Amino acid sequence: MCRTCYDQTSRRIRDLPCGALRVYLDVSVRRVDCPTCGRVKQERLDWLARNPPYTKRFAWYVGHRCRSASIHEVAPELRLDWHAVRAMETEYMQAQLDVVGPPAPHVIGIDEISIRKGHVYRIIVNDLERAQPIWFGGVDRGDASMTMFYDFLGASETAALRLAVMDMWKPFRKATRAQAPQGAILYDKFHVLRQLGSALDHVRKSEYKRLTHRPDRRFIKGQKYILLSHRENFSPEKRASLATLHAANKRLNTAYLLKEQFAHLWEHRSATWARKFFEAWRQSLRWQRLPSFEKFADLIDQHWDGIAAYCVSENKVALGFVEGLNNKIHVIQCRCYGIRDENYLHLKFLTCTLPSLPQIQNRVKSPTRNPEEPHKLAVNGAAGVLRSYAAYRHAFDCSNARYVGHATNMACNTLRTLVIVEAVNAPRRLPSRSSSTVRIRSRMTCPSLPPNLHATRNGYG
Repeated sequence: MCRTCYDQTSRRIRDLPCGALRVYLDVSVRRVDCPTCGRVKQERLDWLARNPPYTKRFAWYVGHRCRSASIHEVAPELRLDWHAVRAMETEYMQAQLDVVGPPAPHVIGIDEISIRKGHVYRIIVNDLERAQPIWFGGVDRGDASMTMFYDFLGASETAALRLAVMDMWKPFRKATRAQAPQGAILYDKFHVLRQLGSALDHVRKSEYKRLTHRPDRRFIKGQKYILLSHRENFSPEKRASLATLHAANKRLNTAYLLKEQFAHLWEHRSATWARKFFEAWRQSLRWQRLPSFEKFADLIDQHWDGIAAYCVSENKVALGFVEGLNNKIHVIQCRCYGIRDENYLHLKFLTCTLPSLPQIQNRVKSPTRNPEEPHKLAVNGAAGVLRSYAAYRHAFDCSNARYVGHATNMACNTLRTLVIVEAVNAPRRLPSRSSSTVRIRSRMTCPSLPPNLHATRNGYG
């Protein structure tokens, strides 16, 4: 490692706040003259963010705040520029993806989402075993865009796919069978029942139209979501309303009972008995004059293999994560009032279910003679001293104190540092937003620390 110092400059870097105080570090950054390549290079500080005026832990703090708030809300709160907040949030989300690592799914869920008006769709793929999205992209919801995912996944990972959960959209099925023929295809129960709900709603509309100028028409009006809901979710008022509707209209009563009965199809553990159940349910449609239900039965017959795949014990995966993720994405889009940058949208969607990054500890490691450690120790030492000072600053008079008593002794004993606290224009009360700048300089007693290396924190409201 080259040790020839070319020159050094002082840089002001913002760190984590201490209460209402903004905290800055004055750090000497050195440039070295490398004898190997003959170039002048600047030393790399791992605790700095990609945006140089900020520490990495401060950038992660800003990124963590943006998980539950918009950039427009976080920027004025922390007195930062909008673009700076976005850059730090992007770094935080990229760090989350780096921790997770490359995807290696065995069970995937496929769905499309609309990113703006005009039927502009993108495909999102989830790892259902780990409950997290792994890919967002494409140019539409066609089979060519679906093939882009398998190209991203690679041949070895695609060959390891065991199950693909999707709706009955033909391009998804076509691309999956072409790229991963060994994997089973399972149609999502939610999308199947949504088709059945549409058939029931068609019956309701036809009955409402047929009973024009008749008094019993009023029992049908406003009952759409009662008919589409599950019976166990009803309140006593809705149960009474549903009973009145069934007594007033026999056809709607029959359609509702058929809808409730079909939901038991997913309780069978054998594909043979599931097929017998479906054939019996289909026979019950005879002489009922329900063309929308007959059309739904033909649709199920055409896609039976993807529905019967759920009877296999190893294919009984949680099917609600895909729709739950779509709802979370919708909340993100509404909170941001739309996102135009698709790369930023890609990061937001892929990290919305990931856990937060672990907070960097403010504790200082024990002194070491490693030449790379003293610089890190000095900065973390200043962080700990400032927090000790903030916790005990009410115990002394800031206007007259040169050497702080209990607070400084505690910091020195804990961090093994020599602390000099200078109060500049400090009032006798606690520091306010309008005045006082408190500077704390911490010099490590480690013999390997360069004498010109120090960390200064300026905090002001």
